Amino acid sequence: MEKENFHENLEALYERFGRDKAFIPLYLAAKYCGSDPRTLLADRSFPVKKLGRVYKISLIALARWLS
Repeated sequence: MEKENFHENLEALYERFGRDKAFIPLYLAAKYCGSDPRTLLADRSFPVKKLGRVYKISLIALARWLS
């Protein structure tokens, strides 16, 4: 069972970044959250993945983290 605000957060992310995106770069996630990318990387609960040389985050994982 998902947290209370998960679906609202996911819908807001889809509206902002599009439904065709599964991942967004860390800098966009940080901008959306109003935070510095380094701060998010230091937060062990933030669900970021390193794909090649770039840090990316799944929109679904971001919606869960925001919930």
